[in-house]
Amino acid sequence: PGADKLARHGLALFARSNSLETADGAACLTTYAGLSESKGLPEEAQQLLESALAVRERLFGPNHFLVADTLIRLGAIHSRQGHLVESEQMQTRAIGILRPQGPQPELAAALNNLGNVMQAQGRSKEAEAHIREAITLWEKIRGPEDPSIAAPLLNLGILLQGRKQYDEAGRLIDRALKLDEKS
Repeated sequence: PGADKLARHGLALFARSNSLETADGAACLTTYAGLSESKGLPEEAQQLLESALAVRERLFGPNHFLVADTLIRLGAIHSRQGHLVESEQMQTRAIGILRPQGPQPELAAALNNLGNVMQAQGRSKEAEAHIREAITLWEKIRGPEDPSIAAPLLNLGILLQGRKQYDEAGRLIDRALKLDEKS
């Protein structure tokens, strides 16, 4: 409750001083969106992120890292709401912004998210390629023993299990569980 109250107060201050259209105002919108989603209010979170996205695009242009970060978050909310087409569009656009900037965790996250969306759409071959690329990036950036790699390993393991590729699926799921135990 304290973080929620603080974020609402921050938004009110930014609004009163006509500062929501600033980088700090967009950051406050993004923070409050995360809190809204954690409270089970995905529609509110979506609206807040859409506002933050519009501000960041106006301030920084359409190809800025913070625009991509907001797209990743917005795409994840769309995915959790079952809006897979919108999620795919957001993640694809984020990847387009981030890929020229070189390997980074946000690019890996967007690739993993896109793979999950494609898997939910029944496009397992495309999903597999994106999730494998995400794992490769995370391993390159953080090392093969980083616990954050557990989630995409599990995603890929489940995908392969669904395609009856049990040996590789088992190895990936085992590795994911071992990494998760480290965290």
